[in-house]
Amino acid sequence: RTSGSSGKPFTVYSDDNDIVLDHLQVMRFYNSCLQRPLKEQDWIYVIHHSGLAFSSLHGKYRTFQLPDLLPSTPLGEHLLLLRPRLLVILPSYLPIILKHKLALQMSGVEAILTNSESSTQLERTYYSKALGIPVFDEYSSEEVGLIATQCAHGQYHVIEDGVYLEVVNADAQGFGSVVCTDLDNDLMPLIRFDHGD
Repeated sequence: RTSGSSGKPFTVYSDDNDIVLDHLQVMRFYNSCLQRPLKEQDWIYVIHHSGLAFSSLHGKYRTFQLPDLLPSTPLGEHLLLLRPRLLVILPSYLPIILKHKLALQMSGVEAILTNSESSTQLERTYYSKALGIPVFDEYSSEEVGLIATQCAHGQYHVIEDGVYLEVVNADAQGFGSVVCTDLDNDLMPLIRFDHGD
């Protein structure tokens, strides 16, 4: 069920194949943010109220999920213990992450990925420089999964094997409403779904 943070609350039913495909598309994005692909024993560290569908793929590519991050959370200590290669967070957690800069760098985190909340490129660039680690963003929704992901050049690329994206009622600068079609979910296909974004 979506939170309704950018529109009306909405319940989505997904079939197993769609859930697996969404997870694999997320893993593909994770790999694209690294200098070398994830290894089977690598950890992914997710701090998010929703998180991923799976905590591993048959015990490989394990994910630790923390539902919230408080200033008192011993994050640095835990990062040094698990030594994840990726940190996936809400943009609003970046100031707290900055307080754990040394542990973050010592733990071997190679990239930080943000999602679910609006953030500017200026913000992400600031924290990337301050932390010495690249920060990438994704645009996604509970309704259709990944919609677009950011590359190393700062551009967003539509996940064309997962969603058909339209921008309707665009103004002179190209800003308009995001409408998505997701035909991968046989149980509940969404056709020209308006996110309210």
